[in-house]
Amino acid sequence: MPAHYRSEGRTFNNVFMQDVAQVQREAYDSVGLLIDVLEDPGVDAGFRSKSEQLSANLNVVAKMIKAQSSFGVPRQVFFVSMQDFDVHGSQVSRTPEVYGELVRGLTDFYSVLKSLGMEHSVTTFTATEFGRTLQSNSAGTDHGWGSHSFILGGSVKGGKVYGDIPPSDFGHDQDWRRGAMIPTTAVEQYAEVLGRWFGVDESGINNALPKLGRFGSMSESFL
Repeated sequence: MPAHYRSEGRTFNNVFMQDVAQVQREAYDSVGLLIDVLEDPGVDAGFRSKSEQLSANLNVVAKMIKAQSSFGVPRQVFFVSMQDFDVHGSQVSRTPEVYGELVRGLTDFYSVLKSLGMEHSVTTFTATEFGRTLQSNSAGTDHGWGSHSFILGGSVKGGKVYGDIPPSDFGHDQDWRRGAMIPTTAVEQYAEVLGRWFGVDESGINNALPKLGRFGSMSESFL
């Protein structure tokens, strides 16, 4: 596709269209490079469970990490989504399946990072927009508030829980209603630690997280 696009030799007198054409050329070149890297059998990451969506996506990420020198990018950021946690009435049957897929995908991903000697250079973390209530609605649970996240990587000070865990019952100060727990750690605090590990300076932290001052830095860093 990039070669075909360039072969047309399109030129424009309009300055705006010249800029658009330049952006298109750069985009096509980037896509062409990405296709070449991902289709190269020498860059196969070695995932075992590629049939599952999370593993398939993480396999692509692992390939791009392995081939990072081809892209000329010193820092890479990847976003991978996973569905099916909004289970409601099928919570009992679906939750073990969903977590099984999560465990298999992350286990393979970390194994590949170790084989590449990249486990200390890559940090994987989870994020979600809501948790679940503790109280049942008779067929599962509803959308909650506070939830857990976990962090995976060779640079992580692992094996422990950071932040406070609310009591797993009802009627206390951290129970908003029906077991929807009020978070004890803000997203801004979580993001600050990850941002500093990634090399964001003080000015960048303040710009990216303008509400961090309402909560303060985490008392103990997990990286």
